[in-house]
Amino acid sequence: MTVLLWAVLGYLAGSVSLHAPASAVGWALARRLAPETARTWSWPVVYALYAGAVVAAARGMAGPYEAAGAAVGAVAGHCWPLRGAPRPRAGVAPATGAGIVLLPFETLAAAASVVAMRAVRLHAPANTVALVVVPILASLRGQPAPYRFAAWAALLLVIVRRLDGVGAELEATGSPVGVITRRVLLGADPPR
Repeated sequence: MTVLLWAVLGYLAGSVSLHAPASAVGWALARRLAPETARTWSWPVVYALYAGAVVAAARGMAGPYEAAGAAVGAVAGHCWPLRGAPRPRAGVAPATGAGIVLLPFETLAAAASVVAMRAVRLHAPANTVALVVVPILASLRGQPAPYRFAAWAALLLVIVRRLDGVGAELEATGSPVGVITRRVLLGADPPR
């Protein structure tokens, strides 16, 4: 029962925007770390903070299964928010925030892979590779089962979110392999 409660709290953290204090913290961090690109990634910092806070609370107050439930709930809430968002988000930010709390080594390795891929100008697949690195490293390193489950579930939720609405694009282009590859690996939105 408590796993479900923490999953719901995680879902709310991923879904609801509490603009005032958290956005100020996210904006301050983004401006300090990379002022030239702060506008583009200050909100992901905020959503990572939301997810990380709920997952840390669940782990500290309840246990590993509840923390995993909160992590999966946060990613699901970000992908399919409580109230209809004009453009649902991808789920990468809360997966990162939860990963920092549950699997810090694996998440830092994933961040290093993003930096390395962007250094060689492979920007598009960087987030996908990072999302795949975390559950694979967690499994190889023998991390606790609930944390491995959360990492694999976050990856699956992000992939499912990326495939949202793929039917209309398939009808328009007629190229299923190209469309699915672009959506899953590159995280690309449909052409407008």
